[in-house]
Order: sequence, then structure tokens, then C-alpha cells
Amino acid sequence: KRFVRDHVRYIDVVQCAAARVLSEVRKRAKDGIFDAFHIRRGDFQYKKTRISAQEIYDISKEEIPQDTTVYVGTDERDKKFFNDMAWRYDLLFLDDFKDALGDVDKNYYGMIDQIVTSRSRTFFGCWFSTFTGYITRMRGYHAVGRDDGITDSYYYALAQNKYAMREFYPVKQAFYSREFPASWRMLDYDVKDDIKKQSK
Repeated sequence: KRFVRDHVRYIDVVQCAAARVLSEVRKRAKDGIFDAFHIRRGDFQYKKTRISAQEIYDISKEEIPQDTTVYVGTDERDKKFFNDMAWRYDLLFLDDFKDALGDVDKNYYGMIDQIVTSRSRTFFGCWFSTFTGYITRMRGYHAVGRDDGITDSYYYALAQNKYAMREFYPVKQAFYSREFPASWRMLDYDVKDDIKKQSK
């Protein structure tokens, strides 16, 4: 899994574009700290996860304070959907950073969204979404507490799974519905070092 982290990654064009956007987001945010959502609204949407912006706000308001700068990765084209969140947060979308994106291929936009959201302080994603799953994995790679398999990540839907990433959970079916801490837990733990300790 260490090989996967270090070598199975997005190409430099995507990484660099995301870094430019991330820099602009941090300039906008107080003390450079922002929170993020991945809000899935388009293809193959599970009915149980298709909830209103007001419901999304209600489930996340304890973790994300009002007036926080919040980056939203989404496939929702009608930004009016987010009105019930926009008056509470300083909402930002990838569309707000066209200058930073430059002439990057639009097919990379989703990947850029993933990288930017992965660097947020607090993250809310969507259950049953592999897109959210990869964001969660990237967060696990650099999060405080990662060795315990814990990240400051939550799910806005399904509500009963809100705190699923706040505790360690073994890999079980259905595999596609979430990411598992086994992807990053004890990632840099060296077996050779452990053998040396035991031999002393």
C-alpha cells in the first residue's frame, strides 16, 4: 500500500493545477484554513444520498462553523442549489479559479477537485461514492492521527454513517461504499525495524 501511495497518483499537470487552486483558496480563507465538501448530484445518484443543501448544512454545522471558507467539489451545475449554504459559509467552487486553472484539460477537473478537497481541515463526503472514497484516502495519507486510521472526515449522507471515518473499521463489503483506514493506517511502519526491536 506504500507503493500505491507513492506511485499510483495523478500526473503532474493535475497536481500542479490543483496546487495553484489550493494556493488561491488558502489566500481567501482566514489563516489559510478551509473546510470542504464533495456533494454528489449527478450520475448514478442514490436516492438516499440526494438531499437538500439545508439538510447538508444541518448535518455538518457542528463540525464546520458559520462564516468558514468552504470549498465544494461537485458535479451540480446549478449553483442556486447551494443557496441555503451560501449565506452561512464563504462558498468556493472550482469555477471560481479559472485563471489558476489556465488551459488545463477539463477532463482533469474532477481530479483537481479531489486534490483540493483532500487538503481541507474538515471534510464531508457522500456514502456510496468512490469519488469521496479517494478523497478520504488522500486525506488519510497526510492526516494527523492517520496511524490510528482516524481522519477529520465525515459523511453528510447517509446520516447514520456520519461518523464512520472517526473510528477504525476493517475492510468489509460493500467495498465501493466507502474507503477503509487500512489504506493508510501504519503506512510508514517498517517491518524490519520491528524485527530489530524484537531481536534485542
